[in-house]
Amino acid sequence: MATQPVPLSTQLHALGVTAALVYSGFSFGASYLTVPLVIPLPARHATVFFRDFFYNGATAMVPLSLLGAAACATGSYVLRSNARSAEGVVRVLGQEVRASTLGYIAAAALMAGLPWTQAVMMAVNNRLIALAADPGASDRAAAEVVDLLRQWRWMNFVRSTLGLVGGVLGLSAIVGQK
Repeated sequence: MATQPVPLSTQLHALGVTAALVYSGFSFGASYLTVPLVIPLPARHATVFFRDFFYNGATAMVPLSLLGAAACATGSYVLRSNARSAEGVVRVLGQEVRASTLGYIAAAALMAGLPWTQAVMMAVNNRLIALAADPGASDRAAAEVVDLLRQWRWMNFVRSTLGLVGGVLGLSAIVGQK
């Protein structure tokens, strides 16, 4: 019994989905599991923890976002440009959408986390990091630290949702390939 090779577009979309769901899971875990444990810490410890957490997280999250987006976009390009493939359509919210289009939207959802971080989250990130540099200041700003961590938590839930949307749409792109 001969098996068919897995098309390159499917392999690329699978890589993109994996990166998207890991990205989403890391983000969700940070907001749901980690930050609530940091909030009750003394402000000087919470800010130092956040600073290290932020820099370590960036080394994983940015590459995951870029890898997932590149894989989904490239998979969609390959799918759309391959004349031999019978690209399927998927029903999304009552509308028929080409599988390659879903992959492109998945890539955009993953990439959206980067400008979201820069435009919305960086002011909070930078303030927490600045407070970490001066333990006396962070202790005097204990209430502000708690407020900043709570703000960061919901903003990071949004970022997690972007990754989840990318993963679900990327998976839909795989299902839509024939």
